[in-house]
Amino acid sequence: MEHYSHTQRVPAGVVVAVGAFSGLVALAVPGRLFKGLAALGLGGLTYTFSSMTVTITDEHLEVRFGEWLPVKYIALSEIAAYQPARMTPFSGWGIHFIGAGWLYNVYGLDAIEITLTNGEKVFVGTDEPEALRDGIAGARVPVA
Repeated sequence: MEHYSHTQRVPAGVVVAVGAFSGLVALAVPGRLFKGLAALGLGGLTYTFSSMTVTITDEHLEVRFGEWLPVKYIALSEIAAYQPARMTPFSGWGIHFIGAGWLYNVYGLDAIEITLTNGEKVFVGTDEPEALRDGIAGARVPVA
């Protein structure tokens, strides 16, 4: 059963600006074939990382970029704690290690900080932190 699903999208103006910058970068690549490959690659990355969907089922939390790139599965049984968090602009967007743990984010500063049972932390960016927190709470089975 699905307890929560939400797709966060990067604002269109930001996608256009990143796409235009990517096009300029592709123009700087030498050779016609390599220019085309660079343009296709950068365009594909821009499209893929312009949205992120977080889905919570009975068993896990899934983070997926674009329509096709699942990047993180977290078993609900591995979640020890979770809380809303506010990232800094220096935390950035995308998928990367930020010192305290791994960040998965497409846009904005709000996230849910998830502490796993092994002590590792994962930060999942969202534009609706309370709803994501409530989705995790609604899906977890209380420990007896």
